[in-house]
Amino acid sequence: MVIEMLAKPYLLILVLLLFTSASAQEYHWKVGLDYFFDNTEYKKSSYIDSESMNGVWLTPMGSILWNNGHSLNAGVNLLKIPGTDKMIDKAKTIIYYQYNTSNILFRAGSFPKDELLDNYNNFFFKDSINNFIPQMEGVYLRIGNNNNFFNAWFDRTGYATENSREHFFVGMSGKASKGILFADFQSYMFHLS
Repeated sequence: MVIEMLAKPYLLILVLLLFTSASAQEYHWKVGLDYFFDNTEYKKSSYIDSESMNGVWLTPMGSILWNNGHSLNAGVNLLKIPGTDKMIDKAKTIIYYQYNTSNILFRAGSFPKDELLDNYNNFFFKDSINNFIPQMEGVYLRIGNNNNFFNAWFDRTGYATENSREHFFVGMSGKASKGILFADFQSYMFHLS
């Protein structure tokens, strides 16, 4: 009987702590819809195939945020290519941890890359990479703001198996600006072992 009476305040404190922790979290959801059409029909070239690329990505996502900057995010990227018989031509899981403040953005996992590499010139990534591989599977770090920043990233695009070789991208870019003057750099390396 005495143990039960002593346990009641501890149980109440435990319930209050759990309730306080749960109320400090925020839940968000969003749905992205991205359509692309690129008519890359050129006169016969030995450098690029002549083709039209089009499709639509549907991306439902949910997030749990806590402590002003931490979040766990999950969703799926669904690709439909018009004219194919499949209902969904490609499905990719999105799941990642994010830490985001005014001067730091860190992501680890499998996450959308469109807003992360928007400072890169289109010369660096073929349209087929931007259109058909919209996710980064690895880590990304940005330090700074829109005018002055440095970022580094690693995107694993394939593991070594009996039938395929390991491959990944690794890159860095940055920008420094003062008034009308600026300097920037963009770099990446593709590794195929």
